[in-house]
Amino acid sequence: MRSGSRISGIDIIGNVPRRTHFCQFYQSKEDLVDILIPYFKVGLENKEFCLWVLSGQLDEKGAKEILEAGVPDVNAYFESGQIEIIPYTCWHVEEDALDSWIILNHLIEKTSKALASGYNGLRYSGDDLSFHEKILDSVIDKCPVTALCTYPIDKCTAVEILDIVSSHQLALMKKENTWEIIESSCQKSIMECKQAEVELSRSEERFRALVTASSEVVYRVSPDWSEMHYLYGRGFLADTESPSHAWLQEYIPPEDQLHVIAVINEAIRMKSIYELEHKVRLADGSLGWVFSRAVPMLDANGEIIEWFGTASDITERKKVEAKLKDTLDNLDKLVKERTEELQMAYDSLKKNEKILAEAQEIAHLGSWELDFESNEFRWSNELYRIFGLKPQESKVNYDTFLNYIHPEDRKHIDNALKRALKGKPSDINFRITLANGEERIVYAKSEVVFDEKNNPVRVRGTTQDITEHRKAEEKLIENEEKYRNIVETANELILTTDNKAVITYVNKRMVDMLGYTIEDSIGRPIWDFISEECKPVVKKNLEKRRQGISESYELKLIRKDGSPLWGFLNVKPLFNKEGKYTGAMSMLTDITKRKEAEETLTNTETARKKEIHHRIKNNLQVISSLLDLQAEQFKNRADIRDSEVLEAFRESQDRVTSMALIHEELYRGGGFETLNFSPYIRELADTLFRTYRLGNTDISLNMDMEENLLLDMDTAIPLGIIINELVSNSLKHAFPDRRKGEIRIRLHREESTEPESEDSDSISSNFIFTISDNGVGIPENLDVQDLDSLGMQLVISLVDQLDGELELRRDNGTEFAIRFRVTEKSE
Repeated sequence: MRSGSRISGIDIIGNVPRRTHFCQFYQSKEDLVDILIPYFKVGLENKEFCLWVLSGQLDEKGAKEILEAGVPDVNAYFESGQIEIIPYTCWHVEEDALDSWIILNHLIEKTSKALASGYNGLRYSGDDLSFHEKILDSVIDKCPVTALCTYPIDKCTAVEILDIVSSHQLALMKKENTWEIIESSCQKSIMECKQAEVELSRSEERFRALVTASSEVVYRVSPDWSEMHYLYGRGFLADTESPSHAWLQEYIPPEDQLHVIAVINEAIRMKSIYELEHKVRLADGSLGWVFSRAVPMLDANGEIIEWFGTASDITERKKVEAKLKDTLDNLDKLVKERTEELQMAYDSLKKNEKILAEAQEIAHLGSWELDFESNEFRWSNELYRIFGLKPQESKVNYDTFLNYIHPEDRKHIDNALKRALKGKPSDINFRITLANGEERIVYAKSEVVFDEKNNPVRVRGTTQDITEHRKAEEKLIENEEKYRNIVETANELILTTDNKAVITYVNKRMVDMLGYTIEDSIGRPIWDFISEECKPVVKKNLEKRRQGISESYELKLIRKDGSPLWGFLNVKPLFNKEGKYTGAMSMLTDITKRKEAEETLTNTETARKKEIHHRIKNNLQVISSLLDLQAEQFKNRADIRDSEVLEAFRESQDRVTSMALIHEELYRGGGFETLNFSPYIRELADTLFRTYRLGNTDISLNMDMEENLLLDMDTAIPLGIIINELVSNSLKHAFPDRRKGEIRIRLHREESTEPESEDSDSISSNFIFTISDNGVGIPENLDVQDLDSLGMQLVISLVDQLDGELELRRDNGTEFAIRFRVTEKSE
């Protein structure tokens, strides 16, 4: 209905102009519903968009229940969007604080959308717009809006009732259970206002009743505002106990006083309503904000006889407005930033579309959509290319699509579509035949979209060319079969283990090599098959697998019958896509016969080396005996009995003895590479003491040495000769009167040891080796480097051979300190 009038739905009113603004005063929820139900029912039936802003009397659920009871098929109107219910708080910045701009924007937006949707206008109802009626009027003047404003009469003062009535074209008020119309005009409003003022000025009791019923601050002032007759502060402002002339200083902060006086004077001059928002001192002494409004009471001559006013607490609203101002100040910046973001989003969308198209081309994956109503197929560019067509060259439909399907697969396609129409996802492979006769294999995935009534409206999905992938799969299956045959027929034992060293696969060689069946082997840990002496090595190497290190080494296993089997193991670690260790693949070659041959050869070599050392020792002992015999011949000759010749024979004999002792130790210990040096030193020192100790001498030997020190021959022999020379010198020269004395031998590590390399079982150490005595000592002016003594020259030469350092100390006797570095075998 787009005529000049509308049906109001309210019997007492009848038809109203298209742009009507009226109000209703109600005392109960029943009064409110009594008018609103027929008001909205007629609007819905006449194709008007209905907007109900709920009052504090109802919530959204309650409002819907009322409409369902009074309006047939109201749910259909809700589903079509013809009626909308908005909670009261949606148009509030905060509690009890309506925002004018929010109201204006909402009404204009709702009206515009209603007209654009084909509705005949907007039918509105809302509660408590007493301070915003001009906003509603501005909307009604421009738009086809019928507005019914509802007011709880028990929350309105008499002055407010007058203002409300004067702001509407008509008002509904219930009197003795009957609705009456109060029509409004400018002249009538003035007369009613005067009558109300006269009545208020005559009846103090009525004023007190009005004050008691009001929820706001109420006050009375003299005509010139010089005296505050009465102020009831409601706990918000301090009450006046008696008329006050200092009210301005008591309630208004100094910075606002001049502005308040100026607005009061203007209201007095114009005899108009006083309205002002200003700061005020609250009852607790703090500062807040109020909206103060006072109406002048005029006598018959039009002179002001008194002012009646109310004040509302707007402190919280002012805080919100301050925040809102900050927001508005930044609005331009925010709009600009948002515009830039939208532009970036648009650019990103275009870029993503390009990337998607490129990705589809790379993956040979096209997307499509079929509209059931129009039978139109929408294909992406890549889908055209998959079917051998040029992108967007021609329109395609479902029948065109079926023509490309291999005849034997068309039924497969139809069945898949039927399943999809039942809500089941479709996921199939099928063949297509291109225009050039080439046959391709594609993979399609689709889903059906249903409307709100569960009717299928379209189907969409993707199609991917998997021809090459399928060929690769077939080739992979062929290769896997080939590799499986190779593994199963290999001469090596091939197995895989998980990250806990449990066997997950083993080939048939397990039966031949270890005697276990495949079923007995899978699921068992590898430790069940490894010899005890090899388990520490395997555990150490297992940590290397976790670090990604491949290895090859020899391993001793135990067959099912308990016999040993030696294998050469090649092992490679396995990792998943996330780089997590998942196990290892191993290949084991049987080297038992080779190990038996090596053991036989080793035993032969050991026996040979043992015989060599035995013969060397015997030969050195023969040489020592020959030297001794030769010395005896010279000893019996009186002219050379005490000469240097005898001494030379003895020294040579001692040197030979020191070397013979080394071979004796090697022969006795069974080792042929290294020598346990500590026992050797003790035996050598004891031999020297027995050789040089004559008469009743009391020379003792003190030894402090590193135990289990394994040295190779290149180090042991030079050190043995050095010990021989220095101990012999002490025995011969340190104690000339054969007095009591002590010879000390010390051998210790000087610094921490370091491995030669990560995989080496040898370590390098720095040692300090000292031979000292508490004898007569070596004179200060004697340089051992310049001595012609063969023994000292031999010591210096051997120290150089060891890459060592020789230091002579002359305190309390003589001490030779030798620092050298050796490589020793770790046990």
